[in-house]
Amino acid sequence: SLSSPFSFSLLYLAAQALRYGIVMGSSHPLDPLREEEVVVATRAVREGTASSEGLIRFNVIDVVEPPKESLIEYENGGPAPPRVIAVTYQLPREGRSFCAKVLTDGGGPERILERRELGSHQPLLTPDDCLLAEEIVKRDPKVKAILMEDRYRADASSLQCDPWSIHCTGSEPFDASKR
Repeated sequence: SLSSPFSFSLLYLAAQALRYGIVMGSSHPLDPLREEEVVVATRAVREGTASSEGLIRFNVIDVVEPPKESLIEYENGGPAPPRVIAVTYQLPREGRSFCAKVLTDGGGPERILERRELGSHQPLLTPDDCLLAEEIVKRDPKVKAILMEDRYRADASSLQCDPWSIHCTGSEPFDASKR
């Protein structure tokens, strides 16, 4: 919870680091992302994305594994490879999805190394997507009519939606027309 003193302290430290352009280095190139890196990556995407509505929904944010050669060099005392973060996000009101690769050092939208539109590919569902799906189903007049039938006699407030996301792992063909 953001109301705890510990969470507030982390947010304060991350804000100060960003204010002064500091991103603390990780102890190993394969370490999980830290909070300040997520803040840096999402800020770069927001600053570098022209959205007609301003709404951006972040689906997945994860560290990109550096090339094996860079890791071997690092393990042998060489410099740490740059931390690159993959950010998958949507512009929901435009119906578009993107994947960006963002550097943790540098500044602003110029941190974005690469951005590509996902086109017909659908990013993973987020909890927000699932809640929105439930809200849409509960408001649907046809669903409400079915719930009022003699066999159910229930209103939409008692309806529980359980959306299951499915996605292509890349090993099987994917027919986008069946989404």
